[in-house]
Amino acid sequence: MLAPHLHNILRHVPWGAWAAVVRSSKWVVRWVSVHTGLPALIVTALLVVLGLRLAKKTTRFVAQVAVVTLALVAATSLGWIRW
Repeated sequence: MLAPHLHNILRHVPWGAWAAVVRSSKWVVRWVSVHTGLPALIVTALLVVLGLRLAKKTTRFVAQVAVVTLALVAATSLGWIRW
């Protein structure tokens, strides 16, 4: 199940955009499968795993940037830092 806020965001994306993503992802899986000799199911599984790892690292990076930004804003508002 998707997080509630993510579900609300995805609800407003036009179906045409989803169709384009599905079409292009099928094309990528088919192309990689043909050019590597790996079955499409294995290529898809690899892409899903790589996508999840990339999303996890991206989420960590965004969280770290948010924490540093909040710390700088707090230090500025307390007068510890002047810009």
